[in-house]
Amino acid sequence: MKKNIFNLIIYSLLTLFLISCQDTESDVVDVSDDDQQNSSTIGIDDLGSAESNLQDLFFDLNKSLDYQYNYYTVSGIGNSNTIDFPCIIGDNDKLNLYSFPEFLVETKNCENPLIVCEDDYESVDSFLTFEISQIESAEDLTPNGLLDESLAGLCECSIIEVDGLDVRDYTNPPLDSPICQNSQFTNETACESNGWIWFDEFIDCSLMDVNEDCVMDFSYEEDLVNSYEIEFPFTYQNLDSLVWDVEANNGNGRYIEIFSPTIDLSSTVIEASDTFRTSNRWTIINEWDLEDISGKVYIDHKQWNDTTLFIYDNVPDTVVDTTYNYSFTTLFDSLMYWKNADCNNDGIRTEAEIFYDTGLDGCFDDNERGVFYNEDGSLNTLKNSCGECDPSFPQNDANQDGICDDDPNGDNWNEAFTIFERLEGNGVYDYPEDHEDNLHDKELTEHYYDINGNGQRDTNPFEPFVDLNCNNIYDTLITTDTGNRIWDDAESYIDLNGNGDYDVSEYLIERSNKPDQIVLNYDTNGDNVVDETDSDPLILTNISLLENNSTMIYLNGSYTNFDNIIKQQEDSNYQFFKYTPIKELVTINSNEIIEDIPSDLSNKDYNVTKTLWDNVDYNGDGIPDYDYDYNLFRYSDTDDEAGSGNLLKLVHPKYYYHYGYFETPQEINDGFFEVVELVDDIMIHTVSGNIRDGEEVITFDEIDVDSDNDGIIDHRYEVTKIFEVDTTSVLVPLLKGSDLGEIIPEEENDNICSEGDMIRCFSDGLLSCIDGEDTELAFNSCGDEIESIEDCSPNIQYPAYKITRTKEITLVGNGVQFGERNTIWLVENIGIVKDKLEHRWTEPDNNIEWKEFSRLELESYSVNNIGPNLSRMFSGYEILEIEDFGSHNSFDNQPYIPKPTGIIQRSRTRND
Repeated sequence: MKKNIFNLIIYSLLTLFLISCQDTESDVVDVSDDDQQNSSTIGIDDLGSAESNLQDLFFDLNKSLDYQYNYYTVSGIGNSNTIDFPCIIGDNDKLNLYSFPEFLVETKNCENPLIVCEDDYESVDSFLTFEISQIESAEDLTPNGLLDESLAGLCECSIIEVDGLDVRDYTNPPLDSPICQNSQFTNETACESNGWIWFDEFIDCSLMDVNEDCVMDFSYEEDLVNSYEIEFPFTYQNLDSLVWDVEANNGNGRYIEIFSPTIDLSSTVIEASDTFRTSNRWTIINEWDLEDISGKVYIDHKQWNDTTLFIYDNVPDTVVDTTYNYSFTTLFDSLMYWKNADCNNDGIRTEAEIFYDTGLDGCFDDNERGVFYNEDGSLNTLKNSCGECDPSFPQNDANQDGICDDDPNGDNWNEAFTIFERLEGNGVYDYPEDHEDNLHDKELTEHYYDINGNGQRDTNPFEPFVDLNCNNIYDTLITTDTGNRIWDDAESYIDLNGNGDYDVSEYLIERSNKPDQIVLNYDTNGDNVVDETDSDPLILTNISLLENNSTMIYLNGSYTNFDNIIKQQEDSNYQFFKYTPIKELVTINSNEIIEDIPSDLSNKDYNVTKTLWDNVDYNGDGIPDYDYDYNLFRYSDTDDEAGSGNLLKLVHPKYYYHYGYFETPQEINDGFFEVVELVDDIMIHTVSGNIRDGEEVITFDEIDVDSDNDGIIDHRYEVTKIFEVDTTSVLVPLLKGSDLGEIIPEEENDNICSEGDMIRCFSDGLLSCIDGEDTELAFNSCGDEIESIEDCSPNIQYPAYKITRTKEITLVGNGVQFGERNTIWLVENIGIVKDKLEHRWTEPDNNIEWKEFSRLELESYSVNNIGPNLSRMFSGYEILEIEDFGSHNSFDNQPYIPKPTGIIQRSRTRND
């Protein structure tokens, strides 16, 4: 589709006659029958405040409009975040609104073959040039959809510079005789009745450039190379050393790994053995679009969507692979993770120590006193003392049989109790229950790392030690006549052979979850024996491949040697890339379905306005482009349920996918979906056409939605809409030129400068001395010096009606709520002068925090009456059909593509 990016306009006052053949199938079901949450001031005759006619405040849709707004957004369309940094707004941050009221639009009815209706699917066969489900190769395609190669051969495209912009320029060659876009049809009637374009005098070559890449699309090409640039990434590092870091592990110290620089063995392989052909096919509607048709649809014959089908060769997949063989150093023996678990140091695994399961009071039931008198005569009810129980206390003898209850202290454990004190008989050891402390098999000295060299073990800095008796306490000497003063469970071990049982040769070790166990070498003289000839063990604070890489440690009650703590070993890394050889790529280009009109909105007249952004690179291809939105408005009449005089708009409601919380413009773009059905949404509530200060309307609905149009309802939402009106004042940046301020010459009395002329800004009254002292120079709100009238603020204050429309959507199930608040300011005889869009999600503690997403501020406008063209037809208007938008030069060949919006703006992304 050829796009003129210089003379983009907005259509206004275009009447859309919607004639539907049959009710559409809705993907939205309103299940609300609860009006208790609805409230409204509409029924109150007099609110006692100001009121004005809406049609005097809103845009005059009977006149030609030319409006331009400064467009502030969080992501920017020409610059970056202009919401937080408004002073960086640039020439590209604009939104335009235009209208051409001399045109009316009339849609065609169901008898026209270019419109598909639900009860007229037999006509669809003429749109389908092949059955997609039957495609296995290019030979299976019927030729009907083949755009003749001779046509494409006549067209050329080039990028030219126009007014500093790169635009696509097509040759559009003249014809000796008329021809159809689809060469199967030889006359105009057959061509156009089947949905194709009839070329009379020249070929519109933009139609041959379906994806707008300035490359003409031929019917097929042979022997193309399916080239793959395959990356086989592989990097690794050698473990150079382990070094004790006294500051690590919150100051308790641990070994840290020192690695070599990264060694990169990555490689790239170019695979170019797969060849294939491409085929381009054109059709009006493809099978996938048919599945979504639920009513009358309009088709844009200048707008193409493409779908690519991959047809593969019936051969095994091709595998491209590589293997990296390499040598590296790594940790082999994890001694720095090992804690001694041979707590009595006898060299064999010892079972858990015997304990007395008395509970915290240390008393068994037959020696529990229960309640008793203290020596001072006070009553002791703590029930934690051992001794003889006195049954005279009722607390000790509940059944008054003269015998103390079985559990006087009330601390026996059972599964019904989780109270900490009721632990007697729970079968596990509870401190401080008494136990039999295992004696040690030998005398040992626990050694530590004397970091500060003061000859004594310190905790600040923390000096690590080898805990040989498992009590987590530094003991200078462990003797054979004492235990470790704590209860020991069954000693841990490493199951080296994996049989689930302890074997004598297996290590009695408990593992630490980090390398915080200091490693000692007890064999200091290197004779492979630890005896009196060895000095104090060597603290290994640095272990590397060449230094301290072997050690003899204390293990299982004796000493064991370990070689190659860090070890060099060989390994390999295998990678592969697999692909299925392609036989053919078939690209199916089908027209875009513009709209699906429900029957209950038929026979309504809508005014069509259009908002436009242009001269911006939206899609990131380096070529300035444009984007636009259509807004279809009408005023309600007495036939409408809400009464007459309200401003209505045709919209596709939008909802968000589970789970919600989409914040950025791109997340919002991807996280929301619009439903198929069009609905009439009230933008502005009135009373018989009048807007009133203090008006408030609250509505509530429960909506079931089929989010993916598969016929299954899969989301339910609670939707609350709040409409509020206030009278206020608003600043609008409309001042220009001499209206910004005035220059007061030096000789006039009003000039207060020390010398030179003075500037007086009208908007805020700022005075600035151009030639005076620096301290007399004023600054505007952006911090710029006011050295000319153009530096003054352009704001002018108007009385206005502020209309706030709040929509809160709650996803039933997870309870996440999304809020969208659209606030506009209406000024009489101008229209919308300011428009703000805000979002929010469910906040903790119900803190409401609205985030401004975008804002419009009117910068300039003009309103003109309709010209003499009214006499061109009896009705005063030229009648167009909705599919004519894309081929009418007056409208820059821009097709009708409705998008969900607020009143005149929508949430959009930079590349939307």
